[in-house]
Amino acid sequence: SSSGGSCHIEPGAMATVGFAGLGAMGYPMAGHLARRPGAGRCLVWNRTAERADRHSAEFGSTSVAEAEGLGAAEVLLLCLPTSAEDAAVAEKVAPKMARGSCVVSCTSGEP
Repeated sequence: SSSGGSCHIEPGAMATVGFAGLGAMGYPMAGHLARRPGAGRCLVWNRTAERADRHSAEFGSTSVAEAEGLGAAEVLLLCLPTSAEDAAVAEKVAPKMARGSCVVSCTSGEP
């Protein structure tokens, strides 16, 4: 959560997952999430909308046009080039997420 509280997802729940950043690392990671058994929705966003649309066609994920569209996710994964970009996207999306949602950074950029 944006307030620093703890996230809570019910065990066995089919959480909606959001994924921002479909580069060399993020594209296949989001693909695995979209195809996981018993999966809930997998929302994807990329600065280049065509890449998100291609991901949707290939893996069955749902592309969103704006980063804020990831706000429906219960778990948001950020896989962007830098920590600054992670923070910028998280600041847009977190206020739209439900209380108890999780934001996870997978970025290998600066701390």
